Amino acid sequence: MAALNAAGYRTIAPDLRGFGASAKPEELAGYDMAEHVGDLLGVLDHFEVPEAHLVGHDWGAALAQMVAINGPARATSLSLLSVGHIGAGGPAAGIEQLEKSWYMLLFQLEDIAERWFSHDDFANMRAWLATHPEREEVIARMRDPQALTARLGIYRRNLPPQVRAAGGLRPLDAARRAGKGQRTAARFLLHTAST
Repeated sequence: MAALNAAGYRTIAPDLRGFGASAKPEELAGYDMAEHVGDLLGVLDHFEVPEAHLVGHDWGAALAQMVAINGPARATSLSLLSVGHIGAGGPAAGIEQLEKSWYMLLFQLEDIAERWFSHDDFANMRAWLATHPEREEVIARMRDPQALTARLGIYRRNLPPQVRAAGGLRPLDAARRAGKGQRTAARFLLHTAST
């Protein structure tokens, strides 16, 4: 982000629900894609940004796509890092990609996924985050059981096995996105790391 700022761009990097210091709803409905899209539109509204170049990595890429699909006037451009188009998932991705996405099924298993990550002083999480520049900081946050469960909420709500089998995420229907863009950014810690 420093390079973008140096080039004259204004950058905003909110923590997603369940990540970092953001809200951690206890109910899975709080992690619904429509809620996330509304949060992101609310951040743009809060900072009086009528349109933006959307850049997303991992879940941020899926959410940036959903913002662009459901609020096209807000997206000047879209850059996706590390993931493809949301319609390219599921069986259409092929067996090799499905094998690489094994962890999405693990994340559906409440308590089991949390135990797997935290076992042996978070050894599996350390291996998972081997190249992450803030690995120990992330693990320190995950020692809070609510934080670890919240981090898995976006997978559990939006990518249960039946959605993965059907081909992945789809655009939100009008009823789900109605009124979702009127939030303020007050619930978010904005910073340059989204872990």
